[in-house]
Amino acid sequence: NGSLQGAAVNQANVGAAANVAIGKNSNANMGAIQVKNGSVKGGLINQANIGAAANVAIGRGASANMGSIQVKDSNVGGTLVNAGTVGLSANLAIGSGSTSDSASISAD
Repeated sequence: NGSLQGAAVNQANVGAAANVAIGKNSNANMGAIQVKNGSVKGGLINQANIGAAANVAIGRGASANMGSIQVKDSNVGGTLVNAGTVGLSANLAIGSGSTSDSASISAD
């Protein structure tokens, strides 16, 4: 539970990389913005560029997020902009109730 008075901007450049999270409710985030149980007065801008990479989350309720924006149970006062690009990459979430997002915006 927190708040941000301005905007959140992500300009990550990810080359050949691997990101792995293992365990119940684990999160593997690569070139991503994630807001949970909070508020952002400004906007969320993601301009991540992801090349050859692997992003993997394994476990019940796990999530794998690559070049994306996720907002859950939060308020955002500004605009959501995702200009993320994902090249030859793998983004996997394995397990019951797991999710994966690539170059996208998801809001609950």
